[in-house]
Amino acid sequence: MKNQSKVFVIFLLLIFMASCNNNPCPEPEAHAKEIIDKEQLKAEIEELFVKTQSLMSENDVEGLVQRFTADGKLKLPQSPLIQGHDALRENYKTTTQLEDFKIDIKTLDVEISEAGDMASVVGEFTVSFNTPQGTVQDNGVTLLTLKRIDNSWKIAAEVLSSMPQDM
Repeated sequence: MKNQSKVFVIFLLLIFMASCNNNPCPEPEAHAKEIIDKEQLKAEIEELFVKTQSLMSENDVEGLVQRFTADGKLKLPQSPLIQGHDALRENYKTTTQLEDFKIDIKTLDVEISEAGDMASVVGEFTVSFNTPQGTVQDNGVTLLTLKRIDNSWKIAAEVLSSMPQDM
């Protein structure tokens, strides 16, 4: 009787193994692969840069702040690290009060994660504004880390680095 039970168990295991080999096991929903339209995501990132320029020209402090994650970081040339919405808000209150502030930003390279939820962006910027001491002009490169939250891109970190100016 024991031998018959063992044979029956082995027989069931063989049937089970054969059915798994002939019928692929479905992937769990957590591992289901979504089709990521990287060109669409890149276009959305480009739009973020256009929106930034528009928000600056409109002096929209809150709009500028909301481009960042809640703990987003901004590092400007010759300035300490600015982190979080409150600190970013103070920075943009000051920036939007500068006379004749102009900024131009363009992307050079965009890399999007396989999941489509993070991106790194390398870009160039030029900025100018007037002070009582004269016009200030700067240009350089920017590096951003973006997170996709609720179907929109948010800046997790942005670093701007000035290029040496011609003398």
